[in-house]
Amino acid sequence: QELTVGQLPKNATVRIYSPAGRLVKVLSIADRRERKGTWNLRTRRGEKVPSGIYLVRVEAPDASPVTKKAAVVR
Repeated sequence: QELTVGQLPKNATVRIYSPAGRLVKVLSIADRRERKGTWNLRTRRGEKVPSGIYLVRVEAPDASPVTKKAAVVR
């Protein structure tokens, strides 16, 4: 299982927050052609995240930040 975030701006950073508001994972998207990030639904420590609604925040130097919700169902 994984979550893919596509059509990201150049040099984007994707931060994923748990339902409790804790930072779970950071994905750095360098100047790639595909400009997408993939989250393996694990924490920075490699643990599987539980079911819940997660916030996915995309930030980039030349774009306004965008926050979306993503559901993880196990």
